[in-house]
Amino acid sequence: MNPIAAILLGVTTGVGGGLMRDVVANRDPQLFNPNDLYAVPAFIGAVLIAGLWYVGWYGPIALYAVTALVFAFRVLSLRFRWRIPHARGPWFHPRP
Repeated sequence: MNPIAAILLGVTTGVGGGLMRDVVANRDPQLFNPNDLYAVPAFIGAVLIAGLWYVGWYGPIALYAVTALVFAFRVLSLRFRWRIPHARGPWFHPRP
């Protein structure tokens, strides 16, 4: 599979699974929380796996290492409340 398509599919399944979990649990989906890193760890994991596969280093050890790295990143982002900058267009006027 094309690495770009694999990355998009990985992010979509990672985010979509969490979205379905929240909907079935009758909760507000975390995906829509603007103060949470939700899709970023899925993107990082998908890029790392696609990159490792592309260079020929993909295997069980690489899979577990990337999984642990992405999980640790997600837990640390929740613990330390890491955020990504919000997009602001030309229409944005800060409050006085």
